[in-house]
Amino acid sequence: MNLKVNEWNNINKYADDVCKELKVKGFNVKQKQYDMYDGRKGLYLQVFDNNDKFYTQYATGTWNNETEMKKALDKMAKMIITEA
Repeated sequence: MNLKVNEWNNINKYADDVCKELKVKGFNVKQKQYDMYDGRKGLYLQVFDNNDKFYTQYATGTWNNETEMKKALDKMAKMIITEA
């Protein structure tokens, strides 16, 4: 596994906060966990349209520490604002 459970919990809370910030900017975004074959974890930020239908998603990739995962979430938020 790439992260400890307390780091993973912190990342999930951070992702929730990112989704809330994006909602204020008019985006309907939800996080979704994914697992790799070897137990490493990552997050998708999934974008939904006004009918709550899936539109697109962005993946964090897998990281070995909390700081890098949070940087990936920040980068994805910027991509959603500019691309979605």
